[in-house]
Amino acid sequence: MNDTLHAEAERLLTAAKIWKLGNFGWLNAYDADPDLFGHAQWQTDPPIDNPMIFNARGTHKAAQPEPPEWLKTIAIAGADFEGLMEAARMSMGLLLLSIDAARGRHFVNDPFFDLHRMSALIYLATASERLRELFIAAAFRRGQEDYNRSKGTVHGEPRRKFSSPFIEAADKFTNNGCLSKLIALAPDIVEMRDERNTLVHEIATEIAQRERQSHAEQSGPPAPTIENFQKLQSIQASFRERFARERETVIKNLSDRYSLLVRVSNEIFEFEHHVRRRP
Repeated sequence: MNDTLHAEAERLLTAAKIWKLGNFGWLNAYDADPDLFGHAQWQTDPPIDNPMIFNARGTHKAAQPEPPEWLKTIAIAGADFEGLMEAARMSMGLLLLSIDAARGRHFVNDPFFDLHRMSALIYLATASERLRELFIAAAFRRGQEDYNRSKGTVHGEPRRKFSSPFIEAADKFTNNGCLSKLIALAPDIVEMRDERNTLVHEIATEIAQRERQSHAEQSGPPAPTIENFQKLQSIQASFRERFARERETVIKNLSDRYSLLVRVSNEIFEFEHHVRRRP
């Protein structure tokens, strides 16, 4: 994306109040936000303060001791989460650009609108998976796949269920306020993940239907008449109204999902910081 498009996307994202992940956690340049303190802790006291840990092919030998695998998992899953959230945010920015460019046009058949919407949905759902992986490493000091395959259940549910590690951790770390909040937020994340598959399927179907309709209209356009022109004007007005409603709904839906992950990650970051130095 060139500088001009990037600047315009940032302007539209700011107007829509879809902030960068790194902006959360602070009331100003110096004071942490007590409601999002986990983000401030994650930014100022990361689990591993060594960028070479993210380079699997790096030959640099750090002076400090090699961190344990569970701590590496926390750092890498956290970095993945940050990257996926920024990718989702930029997809929303490109979606806003697509909407802005369509303003005033009579007909809009912009495949990029649907492409950016699908991209944002997939990035956000994948980001939720990285958060779960980070949490499992922090709470149980093991990998997500190992945790999911382990024997036994959590209150009668398999460990592979999205909410299981939060519930099991609440039994292990009693009186931790972050865990009660995560258990309360988990159903919203599950719903978001389940809806992702349905929405992507629906969006793909809509793209195919519009393509078929477009080809049919091009193959046999009606002869121009006053009646056809009036019908065209009515269709245009109806389409603009529908597009405006769809635009507002899509952006709100994606923004709500992004905000949900900001809240969930805040609790996970605060929990991780609390348990990191436990023996």
